[in-house]
Amino acid sequence: MAEPESDPLAEPPAQPTSSATVLLVEDETAVRQFVRRALEYGGYQVIEAASGQDALWLLSKYPDAIDLILTDVVMPGMSGRLMADTLANRESTVKMIFMSGNAELVRVLNGGSMEGETLLKPFTSFMLLERVRRALEGAEPAPVQQQPSHEEPEDDDPLAFDDPDDPFE
Repeated sequence: MAEPESDPLAEPPAQPTSSATVLLVEDETAVRQFVRRALEYGGYQVIEAASGQDALWLLSKYPDAIDLILTDVVMPGMSGRLMADTLANRESTVKMIFMSGNAELVRVLNGGSMEGETLLKPFTSFMLLERVRRALEGAEPAPVQQQPSHEEPEDDDPLAFDDPDDPFE
């Protein structure tokens, strides 16, 4: 029996070779803090926005400073999808990764497809950093993983934390 292929998203990624700047758009404070910490651990500069409207303002203020937008799909006021559509109308070429806790919702918002880079919650810092690295390198989007189970974080994830208010659990 052949051994199963290893999951490339489960392995620790190499440190980034550039000082890319990521605009993190997430309305949940605990999630935003976890993602920011993981991105900074990976060597990235992070600019935070708590809403789609705030993100659009930051993009207009710093149009050439942002290499990647990492956005939640569901947020009050303006969804990540609507923000992406607004940017497309402005002919923005900034790369994007969508985060969501609901794979079916992402399919619906994307018109039935899972096009684009999508990262389903919960995820480990290693998974996040691998997706960000791939997106910045211009690699084909990684396949969307199945709806995640609510397992304990891997012991080797240096950014895993045990928080009773953790929205991932």
